[in-house]
This record gives sequence, C-alpha cells and structure tokens, in this order.
Amino acid sequence: MELRIGKVSTVNYKTGMVSVIYEEENNAVTAKMPCLSFNGEYKMPKADDYVAVAYLSNGSSIGLILGSFWNEKNRPKHPGKGVYHKEFAPNAYIHYDKDTLTLYAPNVKVITKSPVDKEVLTDEQYRKLE
Repeated sequence: MELRIGKVSTVNYKTGMVSVIYEEENNAVTAKMPCLSFNGEYKMPKADDYVAVAYLSNGSSIGLILGSFWNEKNRPKHPGKGVYHKEFAPNAYIHYDKDTLTLYAPNVKVITKSPVDKEVLTDEQYRKLE
C-alpha cells in the first residue's frame, strides 16, 4: 500500500467522493476518489484541506481518502488531555472536558421514549450561569 498526502480540489457531497491535487506533480488533479466512511459517519473534507490518500499495492490508480489531519493550517480548536471535541459545523458541536459534556447547536431536537428528568437550558440561560 502506498500512502500519499494531497490537497482537496473538488468535493461531491452527494457521492462522498473528492478529487485531490498533488502539488509535487505540477498540481496534477486526480479522478474522484471515495472518502472513508468510518462506519457510516458523514463528514466530508473541504476544498484545500490536506488529506491522507491510500493506494493499493495492486497497481490500482484509484485511491481511498482516509481523511484530513492536523497541520499548520488545520490546528485543533479545543486541544487538551482528556478533551473530546466533535464539530458538526462552525456553530454545532459536542465537547467533553473535565466531567462536563456540552452539546451546542442553534436548535436542538431531543427525541426520547422516557420523560426527561433534567432541565434543558437555552444558550442565554446557560450564559447567565457562567
């Protein structure tokens, strides 16, 4: 298997495929390649993100996008030991740090089969507690 680093050129959100630019090859652009789905999780890389691409050793010219990675242009926004942060969009995320789990989104829909026994706060109510 060959592992390469490329920069995302185009993204097809409907098919889950992207094309990649290899700068070391005079900015050659690949055909569309599938992104790894991580067991059905959907989060596509953005144009200009650097991604790791795996090519099989059988000579296939089609690679598999393994995903983006942290680098000088793409640094973690919430780093720290014991921190888990999953960003769905710039204004929607899950964050865990020091025994506190925060779910933030402009609108949240909770569906449950049993009654909720804890209070749900709006952003304004939460900020008043801080």
